[in-house]
Amino acid sequence: MVHSAAAVSRIAPVGLMTLAKLSRAKLPLNALRAFEAVAQAGSFRAGAERLGVTQSAASRHVAILEEMIGKPLFTRHARGIGLTAEGERLLVAARRGFDILQDGIEALRGSPTLRIHMPPTFLQAGAMPFLKDFRQQNPEIHVMVMSSFGEGLTSDGYDLAVVFDACGRETAYRELLWEIELTPVCSVDHVADFRKSGLASALASAELLHVQIPHQPTDLLWKRFAARYGHQLKNDRGLVFESMSLAVEFAAQGSGLALADVDMFAPQIAQGAIATPFANRATVGYAYYLQVEPAALGNSAIRIFRNSIVEAVRLRRARAG
Repeated sequence: MVHSAAAVSRIAPVGLMTLAKLSRAKLPLNALRAFEAVAQAGSFRAGAERLGVTQSAASRHVAILEEMIGKPLFTRHARGIGLTAEGERLLVAARRGFDILQDGIEALRGSPTLRIHMPPTFLQAGAMPFLKDFRQQNPEIHVMVMSSFGEGLTSDGYDLAVVFDACGRETAYRELLWEIELTPVCSVDHVADFRKSGLASALASAELLHVQIPHQPTDLLWKRFAARYGHQLKNDRGLVFESMSLAVEFAAQGSGLALADVDMFAPQIAQGAIATPFANRATVGYAYYLQVEPAALGNSAIRIFRNSIVEAVRLRRARAG
C-alpha cells in the first residue's frame, strides 16, 4: 500500500513520539517506588503497608506505569499476583536505579554505620577473620558489633543479627547459615587417655563441660550427642559455661571434655590447639541463622554485609567439607 505525502506527514509524528526518549521530568518516581514495593512484597496490600499508603494508591501507581509502558506488569490470579516478563525487567531496572540513588545519597551523608549482633562463640571463634576482611574490602562502612545471648532486631535496633536457635526456625526474617555438628574435644595432653578409655567410659565418668542454652537443661547438648550413639547420659557433673568458646578454651587448658562445632573450631583443631579424642560427630538440632528485615536489604550497606557473610560461610564450609 502506497501512502500519499499528506498521509505520511500525518503518520510520522506519531511514530516519532513513540520512539522519543522519556523525559526525566516525566519519570514517575512514586509509581516506581510503589511498583518495587508491591513486587518485593508479593501483594498490593503488603506493598502499600511498606510505603505507608493505601492499597488503592499503590494500585493507581502501578496502573500509571502499565499505561505508560502499554503492557501489564503483574499477572493477577486467585492465589495472588506475579510479575510478567515486562515486570521482571522493570523490577531489575528499578532496583538498580534506586540502589544507585541510595548509594549516592549515603555517600553525601557520610559513612553508614551498621549495628550487628552476634553470639559470643560465633564472634570469638568464627567471625573475627571475616570482620577483618570485610573492613578491608568495605572501608566506607562502619561496623558496630554487639555480643550477648539476646535475640531479635527490633527491640535493640540491630540492622542484622546472627542468632543461635533450634533448627527449623527459618522465617521471612531468618535464613540458615549452618546447622552445628558437635564432636568431643580436650587438651592435647589428655587425648591419649580419652582414646584409651573410649567414648562410653568418657560419657560415664569424665568431667563434661556444659554450655547453657537459655530455657534448656544445662546438659542438653551432651544428652543429645550421647543419644546419637545409643548412650544414656547419666553424668551431669562438670562446669557449666555460658558459651561454647569458653567451654572449649577451658578444655584446651587441660581439664574436662567439651563439645565443639567441627566447622566453627576447625582452625583450632587443625592447629593443634585442641584435640579430638574420638571420630564421633553428631548434629543436635541447633543452628546459626542470619536475621534481617527483608525490607532492610534495600539499604546497600546492609545488603553488602549480608551477601558477604553468606558467601564467607559458604566458602568456609566448602573448605572444611
